Amino acid sequence: MAASKKSGHKKWIIAALVLAALCAALFFIIKSLQQEKQEEDTVVYMTSVSMLTDKLLLGQNVYGGIVVTQGEVTVNNEEGSRISDYYVKEGDTVTVGTPLFKYDVNALQDSLTTKEIARDRAKIALETAQKVRNDAQKALNEADRNSYASAELALRDAELGLAEAQLSFEKAEKAVTEANLKIENATVLSEIDGTVTKVTKADQESASTESGMTSAGGAVITIAKSGNLQVKLSLSELDYNSIEDGMEVTVQSRTDESKVWEGVVKKVAPTETEENKESAESQQKNLAYVTLASTDGMVSGQHVKVTGKTDPNEDNRIFIDPSYIVDAEKSNPYVWADDGAGLLEKRKVELGGKDEEGKYEILSGLGLTDAITMPAENLTEGMTCRIGEPPLNDSMPEETETDAAAEEPADGESSAAAA
Repeated sequence: MAASKKSGHKKWIIAALVLAALCAALFFIIKSLQQEKQEEDTVVYMTSVSMLTDKLLLGQNVYGGIVVTQGEVTVNNEEGSRISDYYVKEGDTVTVGTPLFKYDVNALQDSLTTKEIARDRAKIALETAQKVRNDAQKALNEADRNSYASAELALRDAELGLAEAQLSFEKAEKAVTEANLKIENATVLSEIDGTVTKVTKADQESASTESGMTSAGGAVITIAKSGNLQVKLSLSELDYNSIEDGMEVTVQSRTDESKVWEGVVKKVAPTETEENKESAESQQKNLAYVTLASTDGMVSGQHVKVTGKTDPNEDNRIFIDPSYIVDAEKSNPYVWADDGAGLLEKRKVELGGKDEEGKYEILSGLGLTDAITMPAENLTEGMTCRIGEPPLNDSMPEETETDAAAEEPADGESSAAAA
């Protein structure tokens, strides 16, 4: 009996402890929610000065780009040929007539000898076929009525053989002519002005260990035509919307900031990416290209920075609506601004005259990168600042006494309704 009483007592103690723990947890949750609500109530939503003035911060935006070619020429070594020397490397500037590489003349001479032997054999075969044809013609001329049909068939076969022999000889003769020309032009020259963007040499394992000459099959030289380089920009949706067709920009090398070029933006209509074309959440590719005034010193594949140029004729003055300015008509006007660290501060401003819309010119104290908010009685310095619109539940004004009174019917209306 005593044991039963002790067991029941322990259960009551455990239940009491669990209840206390639940109450404590509930208390801290409520406290935390209240604290978050209090913190949220101290947040001030700001508007950027650039948005208020409808001025894009073109000079502040930096876009990443890569230099690409609008047109290029690829020079390949001919199959079966060996290259002894390369005269250019990637990044070199070439003009018409610049030596690119040289074929192995000794190998070309060996090839020529082989082709000459093949031509001589083809010539002998042609002479033999000509003799066979002549003999067949003579046999046909001398044939009687019984052997005429077979003699005529033999002549046709001889004529076909002669035609094949003639074709083989012409091919062999052409190969010899080409081999001679290749020896005469063993050094391959550039046919355009441009920049070498790629040099691929043959597999070094197949190179001659004695002379270091490279074998055929891998020599490829790609030349980007001069004046045909451009900068490709792959942009986010926000960046794509922040630039305009015809916008003048400055292009700067990422590795050498002393290298600067000028250009003009040409936007490309957004397109769906191939891999997401069929998906429900299809993504878009936002591209723009920069046409350059000069490409001197620029190389295809180079990474660059692109920034908008400031128009020297553009009106960069800042005009703010009077509703944002406190004590505008007094000696120390100020605005409520983000201090740059996300906290609210009173910012003194120097005012100029008004424009035709009644907005004050800001002579000093504010720039396009700053953010401000409308004055209100509950604002205090040090409150948290956020740029953007407040959430919908915060943006609904609380019902004031005046509003409540306006919604209540007048005494007369109440009496009429009661009647």
